[in-house]
Amino acid sequence: MEWWRLKQLILNEKVHIENHNLHWRYDFNDEIKMLKNKPHLKTLTFEHIGSTSIPNIKAKPIIDIIIGVRSFPPEKIVIQEIEASGYTYMREMSVSDRLYFIKRDIKNFNLHIVEYKGDVWKKDILFRDYMIKYPEKAQAYSDLKEQILAGGIDTLLEYSEKKAEFISEVLRDI
Repeated sequence: MEWWRLKQLILNEKVHIENHNLHWRYDFNDEIKMLKNKPHLKTLTFEHIGSTSIPNIKAKPIIDIIIGVRSFPPEKIVIQEIEASGYTYMREMSVSDRLYFIKRDIKNFNLHIVEYKGDVWKKDILFRDYMIKYPEKAQAYSDLKEQILAGGIDTLLEYSEKKAEFISEVLRDI
């Protein structure tokens, strides 16, 4: 089987959501401390994104980390240091201008390398900040995720596809 088909199967994991957990912030901080111990990662910019970064909404218990690099794609040593930290390199996985990594263990992480202050960076940060600023919109997003799962969708790719229009609408309105 080709590597990309295998990784597509890995990526299309079963999903569930949980109530917001205050420990997600601490898990993010602990993971960043570990990553910044790597020589080629210590000067990069890290942000907590995704639903685990938004207070009071339900989220997949997977912490999303975005890493901004000045020059995209990054040097190979950056990828190697992330892999050495327990992450599986998934390449772009359908999002151009982003390199994607996953780490599944006792705590789960998705890591996204993008150009610092590039389009992908700006959209992810804008969405997170908007959801934090407007809790009623964040609650609507949380409700949508519950509806998607209640409708029988339980794999990541289909779940993400069902949320995409909501995210696009928010980004258009910002």
